[in-house]
This record gives sequence, C-alpha cells and structure tokens, in this order.
Amino acid sequence: MALTRLAVKRKASASVHGCYLCNENHDNGKCKIGKNKKIKNEENPKTISHDALEKGFNRGGDKQPKKETQRDVRITEMPLEVIHSHRTNVCVVTKVFASISGLLLLIDEASEQSFQTIMVDGNEINVKSEMKNIKVFDITEIKKSEFILSFVDDTFLKRMNSKGSLRKFLDFSPLLPRALHITASGHLLVGVREKGEAFPVKSKSCRQLIVVDLKGKTMHTYQYSKKRKRLFSLIVRIATSSNDDIYLIDRETYEGYGCVAALDYPNKIKWRYTGNNNITSCRFCPGDIMITNTDTIVVTDIDNALIHILNINGLLTNYIDTSKQGISFPHMICLGVDGLMWIGCSTQEDSSDRAMLYGVKYLEI
Repeated sequence: MALTRLAVKRKASASVHGCYLCNENHDNGKCKIGKNKKIKNEENPKTISHDALEKGFNRGGDKQPKKETQRDVRITEMPLEVIHSHRTNVCVVTKVFASISGLLLLIDEASEQSFQTIMVDGNEINVKSEMKNIKVFDITEIKKSEFILSFVDDTFLKRMNSKGSLRKFLDFSPLLPRALHITASGHLLVGVREKGEAFPVKSKSCRQLIVVDLKGKTMHTYQYSKKRKRLFSLIVRIATSSNDDIYLIDRETYEGYGCVAALDYPNKIKWRYTGNNNITSCRFCPGDIMITNTDTIVVTDIDNALIHILNINGLLTNYIDTSKQGISFPHMICLGVDGLMWIGCSTQEDSSDRAMLYGVKYLEI
C-alpha cells in the first residue's frame, strides 16, 4: 500500500542560491560560516510520512502504561434476585451445565453417582431423565445435543448423543481426564492427572492441560514453565473468553482450597487470584468458573457463600454474598440460554440434607 506523505513547504527566497546564514549567493555552494555544512531549519523543505509523524507524536508515550492493581479498582457488592429454587434428590451438585437446547444437566459423582437431565418450564423444574451409578466428572457440548464426558475412574472420554447413548471417544491412558471445555474455535481443553490420590502433589505427579482437536490430535500441552516449574496442582474446571484466553480453577489441597489462574501461551501463568481480604478473611475455596458475554470472570467460593467477579486482569471488581438470599455452599454455576445464572449447591458434611439448585438474576457485568 502506498504511503501517504505530507509535504512541508518553505517560503520562497530571493535567490535560488541565497544563503540563510550569510545572505550571500554562493555559486559554488560554499558558505564561509556554514562551510558547506547542512544545518536543519524549520524552513527546509521536508517530506514526512504518517509513520514518522506518529512516532514523533508518541515519543512521550513510549513508557508502558501503568499496570492496574487492586488498589485502582473499586469493589462493589452486587444484588441477586432468586427466580427459581429447586431441592434436588442429591447431596451435592458437582456439576451443572446449561445445554444449547435449554436443558440443564446436573451431576453428583460424589455421593449419589447421578446424572440428571432437568427441564425448566416456566416456574416448574422437573427431572426429565436420570442415570444412576455413573460417576461423571465433567461435561461439555461440542454441538447441539452432542456432548463429551469425563469420568472419575476412566482414562477414556466418551461422547453422548441426545438419546443418552455413550461411545468411547479418546483414550488418555495412563492418565485420567478431568476438567473439560470446548473453545469458541472448536478445540477441546482437557485437564489430566495420574491415577491414584490427587494429593499431595509429588515430583512424579503429572498435571497437564492438553489441547486437542475433535479428531483427537494433540495441538499443545501445558505443564511446566520455561524454568521447569509446575504450572498447576489440579485443574478441576476450565473456561475461556471470547478470544479463547484460558482460565481455570486450580485446586491446591484436598480440602478444596486453591486459586483462579490465567494461562498465557505457550507455558506461562499470566496471573493467579487467591481471594480478597476485603470481602472475607477466610481461605478461598473456588468451586466453578464461567465467563460472561462481556468477558467477565465469575467464580464461586463454596465455604464463604460468595461469588467473586473478576476482570481480565484478575482483579476483583464485584462480589455477591449469596447467604443474603439464603443460598449456602454455592458450588457450581452456569449461564443458561434463558439468561439466568444457575447455582448448584453443596450441603454440610455428614448432613442428610438434599442440595439446592437456584436460578438467579444478576446485573449484567
């Protein structure tokens, strides 16, 4: 593309050879004062490109903009309105997933080992179907009514159609696939770990995030930094922004304490969020993560009955105290096609209570 140029004209002089230093004419081009030295002057003819002008105008802006910190962000509490409440027949909701068709998929792999399809019809919430004795860890939808599932004790991922039929899809043996997520570009993100106890993490432990296409070809693997430092302990949930930036829940202890981490290609952590003392002094216990249409990061904090709302820099901007609406142990979240945020809860340990499922309205972030 041709470069547009701006011409800066100088004023006409009395003589072509008139010297602006000594006002004499020099046929031989020599000047007693300047001695034929070229001196810059604002009346010299010039041709300036737009690129050069931009560099000149931005000379004072070469400094990197100040990095935003938590002190720069005002933290506000957001209201929440409960639209639906439903008492499930399970003790803990370990996953709630909103399908493209509008159905909710609810999982309890910890106690009841149940996989349910839930229909929301107006003010009614009904269980459309249920599979028992199935330990599904995570689920993602690759196209309408076509799902990929991971299982607690299985090295295989499986595909499930609209009728609930399962077939083997991809084997990660000897590793166990855990967290799943499909990106906007159609890549499948899979968190994997070795068999055996998840904690403590040992030097020989294998904790990876693998990026594969839907034919099963590995595109990239996250595990260590350039300095061979482990990037994460145990990936339990994954989410991506509109431009496929990767965010995840990294569980660091058996009790569920951990952080939110943002990945940077090819092998770097951009930031980690471990909670904020301005809203609670208790340890951060992240359960699930989702990204809104405005690329805002929403994370549940199970033990503290809080929902943390972060910007893309990992800074807390808003929070929701779910206990003010009677919502305890918010565990899993998803955004439904109805525009509601669905919250699946846990219950007190050793309690016979049944877990609650809520459909809530929140301010668009």
